[in-house]
Amino acid sequence: MIEYYYLYGLINSIDINDFYERGVQGASILIYKHENYSLIYSLTSCRKVEAEYSYLMQHERVQEMLMRKFDVLPFSFSTILLSEASLEKFCNKYNDKILKNFENISGKIEMGVKIITSENMVNESEKNDIKESNGYNYMIKKFKEFTSKKSKLEEIKQKIYPIENSISHLVNKEKKKYNQDSKIVLNGAYLIEKENIDLFRECINNLEDDDNFEIIVSGPWTPYSFVSLDGKDDD
Repeated sequence: MIEYYYLYGLINSIDINDFYERGVQGASILIYKHENYSLIYSLTSCRKVEAEYSYLMQHERVQEMLMRKFDVLPFSFSTILLSEASLEKFCNKYNDKILKNFENISGKIEMGVKIITSENMVNESEKNDIKESNGYNYMIKKFKEFTSKKSKLEEIKQKIYPIENSISHLVNKEKKKYNQDSKIVLNGAYLIEKENIDLFRECINNLEDDDNFEIIVSGPWTPYSFVSLDGKDDD
């Protein structure tokens, strides 16, 4: 039977014992040690593992277990190498970038924040004020919708500034997206020190309630948003 190598993540240690947690498909967790870090994997007979809920949860549980003790460079679900030799080849090829990523996320994890608005991004009267269907009127209508959304988003940014400001002193790096086409007006990922997880949540929980917004905090996560082996996020 052909066996493939299912990857969970890289950790910043080689001084580790066997893991008792089971991985995807109930497989044993295995360790490939390379210089001063280790690649964590398990064996599978599948070239691609289907995204079933139980497998997704198994993948996440392994990463959470690793995150409790180590810095983790995570792999996405169903990242698979074809052979044992590929483990060494992968580490050799990306060694410098792996070390740089470990430096960037040392002692840190990722927290997520979504801010959802109850307000309409476009005034209904503006959406329906032009009934004709010719091309010119259609473009005018779309332009009005765009400018209305943009104006509304700027207004919302001002309102949510206290939320962002409350956590700014805890954030090492951030990646956030404002959205004028969705009620999720802010989708943010924040790299923070592990020791500041509770303080991060507390800063948001201490904000005054605002009926116009719902704030959803998630994490801690392995720092998916701040790890890259292609060199794009090295700074």
